[in-house]
Amino acid sequence: VLGDVTGVTGLKIIRAILAGQRDPLKLAQLRDRRCQHSVAEIAQALAVPEPSTLVLIGTAFFTGLGYIGLRRRKPAVAEYASK
Repeated sequence: VLGDVTGVTGLKIIRAILAGQRDPLKLAQLRDRRCQHSVAEIAQALAVPEPSTLVLIGTAFFTGLGYIGLRRRKPAVAEYASK
């Protein structure tokens, strides 16, 4: 559903997952008002059988090469992600 995890909504959701939030509805409510998908659509996409998969993906994103590349390409987004 979220095509760009480096967008405002994607980063908010990833940071909340890494902070321990697992409730798909609460995560979806972090949706930025400019996001094209509804809270219900995002919550449905986040309702996975094993939430640890989301933690693994989020951790890999922030600690791996994806985050390093993000800092080079989108400094404003990288700055937001580090808050």
